[in-house]
Order: sequence, then C-alpha cells, then structure tokens
Amino acid sequence: MEGTERRPVVRFVSGRKARVPDTVAVEAALSMSVKPLGSEEQRLGLTMRTPGNDEELVLGFLHSEGIIDSMDDISGLQANG
Repeated sequence: MEGTERRPVVRFVSGRKARVPDTVAVEAALSMSVKPLGSEEQRLGLTMRTPGNDEELVLGFLHSEGIIDSMDDISGLQANG
C-alpha cells in the first residue's frame, strides 16, 4: 500500500516481548509552489504528509487558503521529484 512500509516492532504479549513486523505510515516532505500566468514561481511552503494523492492535497490546500475558487482557476498541475 502506498504511504506505508513494513518495520520490525517489539510487542509485549502476556508479559513477553516479541519482535514482529508491523505496517506503519510513512511521512515525507512536500514542497508546494504556484506560478501565476505571467509571473514568477512563488513558493507556498513545505508540509509533511503521507505520500500519495499529492495533486489532490495541493489542490485542497490552494482552495482552503483562498488561492483558488475552483478548478477553473487551474491551467495545469505538475508534480516534480
């Protein structure tokens, strides 16, 4: 599953410890920027997120911050890196 990985963990069951694999969420940095038509690129910031659905995350951020009102305000979307 995207955004997760298997890691060894120690569990205590009935007073005994056992090293077993577990699925944990991955966290990674996402840098966001916009380039208004006819203008220079502007960095919006850096956020930590579980990887996956980055485009939707950025669009939601732009909408929640009042940078866009709808998808009509978007001429393109590019993921780098």
